[in-house]
Amino acid sequence: MAGRFVTALASALSAFTVYHRGSAANGCFQSTVKYVSFVEGFRFDGSTLMLTGMNANVACFADRFERKSGSISLVDFFRFWAEHADRFEADPPKALVAVEGCLDRPVIVELSHPHGEAQDYAFDARILFGALPEAAGPSFLIMDGGWPSGLQAAVPDASG
Repeated sequence: MAGRFVTALASALSAFTVYHRGSAANGCFQSTVKYVSFVEGFRFDGSTLMLTGMNANVACFADRFERKSGSISLVDFFRFWAEHADRFEADPPKALVAVEGCLDRPVIVELSHPHGEAQDYAFDARILFGALPEAAGPSFLIMDGGWPSGLQAAVPDASG
């Protein structure tokens, strides 16, 4: 069961990478940093994505141009977003929403204007690919973006 889940999630992430590559300026893949958060559930009303029960830490990884991985607290993640709000406004992050049990139907959204507290956050969301249900249970959110300074557990080279 876990093996199928990991395979489906990897497939969804691959679809996200292909979509992101095709939409980047001049066909150039600008950033390969991804943030991954598990959520207990979400609601979507057509313009707002409300996430409930986000993990206290957000996993981060990059495989280009430098291999890195680690985690950042949810508080620091949204602080990073607030500190770079102008950049996020100019180029809103894309996110893959993968609902557990439906990983063969990933959805890609553009996120903006995060707000919330504790482990419940809402974003303005615009669907770019696929269709979100009005509500769902356990899901993964995989977002693109920059690499924050002070990231914990950085691993410069995962090849060895």
